[in-house]
Amino acid sequence: MPRFPAQPQKGFCDYFPEVLRVFRHVERQIHRTAALFGYEEYDGPTLEPLEIYAAKSGEELVREQAYVVRDKGGRELALRPEMTPTLARMVAQVQKSVPRPIRWYSIPTCFRFERPQRGRVREFGQANVDILGTASSDAELEIFSFIRHFMENLGANRDQYRIRYSSRRYLDALLAQVVGVPADRTVEVRKMIDRRDKLAPAEFEKWVRETFPEGPVADRVLRLHEFADPAAPPLPDVPAAFRESEGYRELVEFHDRVRQTGLDGVAVFDPTIVRGLDYYTGIVYEVHDVGTENRRALFGGGRYDNLLELFSNEPMTGTGFGMGILTVKLFLETYGLLPADLSSPPRAGAVYVACLSAAQRSYAFAVVERLRGRGVPCELDLDFAKLGRQLQRAEAKGYARVAIVGEDEARQGQVTLKTLAGGAQETVGLDDLPARLSRPER
Repeated sequence: MPRFPAQPQKGFCDYFPEVLRVFRHVERQIHRTAALFGYEEYDGPTLEPLEIYAAKSGEELVREQAYVVRDKGGRELALRPEMTPTLARMVAQVQKSVPRPIRWYSIPTCFRFERPQRGRVREFGQANVDILGTASSDAELEIFSFIRHFMENLGANRDQYRIRYSSRRYLDALLAQVVGVPADRTVEVRKMIDRRDKLAPAEFEKWVRETFPEGPVADRVLRLHEFADPAAPPLPDVPAAFRESEGYRELVEFHDRVRQTGLDGVAVFDPTIVRGLDYYTGIVYEVHDVGTENRRALFGGGRYDNLLELFSNEPMTGTGFGMGILTVKLFLETYGLLPADLSSPPRAGAVYVACLSAAQRSYAFAVVERLRGRGVPCELDLDFAKLGRQLQRAEAKGYARVAIVGEDEARQGQVTLKTLAGGAQETVGLDDLPARLSRPER
């Protein structure tokens, strides 16, 4: 019989119980925050037609990162690399029947074929939070507030993270009218800027100067990170046309609104925030660790104005973010924010049932059935090992009490209830056992 590797394909995740407990902790905080803001949960299929990603997400995602399969009808399908195109398809089906704005969230598993590294794997849990049906920048302010509450629910303080934001429209106007990038190279420069934080400073500068050997353009691209105020670019000769552009007006107004709502304590302007997906059109944002251990963005998103046109003739704008749960897990580990009680499963009110021999197995099953029928969590040892061994197993699994079933207990319809901490034990009738377990250990 052939033997297969004991590990999955590189980059795919085994969710061992201790890892899954951390993921569930993050997911609980997503659900908790979504409830605070009135968001409803949705889900979609793992496989979608490849063309919906090809049309909206960008060539890099489809050609280099998508897992593509053919069904029996010859259609090309992709394991979802992200959730937003699915969201757009679903919203297009119900947009006339649900009140706006639509506030939806989802926690899917996604797949991308890329080099596994810290915080990035090929199979990953991701949370998506979106608000659709309003063009107001107040939607972005709500998303920023959502992020702040979510991070606080995780235990993070405002000195540990920042929401860094910019605007695609602002950046395009800046590149064209101030930096001097030709219109046919705007997308190329966007992608270059988006990779800035992923490269060493010297490597990034070399790339920029080789791409734009004419000095002034390269110099200005390299100075974009110096911006602190979108209304005051630290570059000479800013033309009036730039200050009159839609992108400039949009971002300056949004920057003021961030301050007015008190979000400037966690949200800062950064023109190097681009986001890699093609469908973003307006305000874009990323959440970053202020430290140096987690160099990549923890998560991010942005405004998409035209995404629904692939599925509907009725336009609808939206904004939202996708968050990889693994990157948040690394952030929590970095700052020691994981709750201590995640180290072992909660066993409050539960009991481990130790059976001393196969002769009492029928009675042991009757004990656990009685307990489960009364809503008491319990686990039955199935090996009939020596009592000391069964007690060790119960302790390793996090149980505080053990119900021991032997020959005398089976004959008399009782159990011996043992408290592992301290070793106290008592005899309890089967009918009284559920009520006794509801009281504290002695």
